Amino acid sequence: MVVFAGGIRLAGDTLWASYISDYIGAVVVGVAFRYFTSVRRGRLRMWDALVTVCKADLLAVTAFEIALFVWLAFSHHVIAPEPPLNPTTPAFWFFIQIGLASGFVAAWPATSWLVRRGIKVMPWPAPDGDKLRRRSQPQS
Repeated sequence: MVVFAGGIRLAGDTLWASYISDYIGAVVVGVAFRYFTSVRRGRLRMWDALVTVCKADLLAVTAFEIALFVWLAFSHHVIAPEPPLNPTTPAFWFFIQIGLASGFVAAWPATSWLVRRGIKVMPWPAPDGDKLRRRSQPQS
């Protein structure tokens, strides 16, 4: 929205400026969210928490954003090149929703891989997780 309202252009197109600002914003928000939830879990050293958070979220956020940007570029240059879509039209927001869904699908394998490797963990325990663990342990 800021890029659109400000008319910022790179290589004659607002799309590239939007991609850069959106990616930086997504990384900052993702890292901040994970950082504050990891501090709640007891990581008190800021640098260690930030490094862990960056390792855990950078791959998933990048996969999400690449899929979103590919879809947006396709919709911008192929589906609706003239007149270009802008945030004041419903069609723009419809294409954004498709892009968000494609980003979700693209980030799923990266997130699953990070969880399996133990790099990314859930920020809070699942409800009833303790009950399930107690049932699976042998009774003495």
